[in-house]
Amino acid sequence: MQCGNCREPLEQGAAFCGNCGVKIAGQPTAPAPEAGPEVAQAGPQTPQPVQETGSPVAAQAQMPTPPVTEGKNVLAIVALVVAILGFMTGLILIGLLLDVVAIVLGLFAVRKTHKQGLAIAAMVIAAVGLVLTLTLLPRLVKNVEEFQKTAESRATSSQIQDVAGQQQ
Repeated sequence: MQCGNCREPLEQGAAFCGNCGVKIAGQPTAPAPEAGPEVAQAGPQTPQPVQETGSPVAAQAQMPTPPVTEGKNVLAIVALVVAILGFMTGLILIGLLLDVVAIVLGLFAVRKTHKQGLAIAAMVIAAVGLVLTLTLLPRLVKNVEEFQKTAESRATSSQIQDVAGQQQ
């Protein structure tokens, strides 16, 4: 059995063509003839689906419909969203947790589907976010501590000046 649109072989009982995504009619199409002139075959012919053209509805009906994926990419999409959130919130500690969760979800998604692009992208984004967070967080903490010390010394010096001003 072959697809009426692209002539690729179809799997038994397939509702959509695995190559072009066209919905398969209720009855299978006749196999394509071998190389050479077309010869009328003896026996009953299966009807080819009639494709109307010209109207917008017919043009939309001819659009290839991709086969239904049974939610296998959902885990990869969730991993990608979590990775992006982890990357964006990297300098607060929740970003570290989100990056780790995204990597774990990405690993599960890679094992569950043969379409691994989203899962790999999620793991890469999470890994970059994790590395950036781990390298920038100590510097940020050091800068905050220095700022606090500077603020305390300024406050102490202004208190001394106020006390000195009051005594005079």
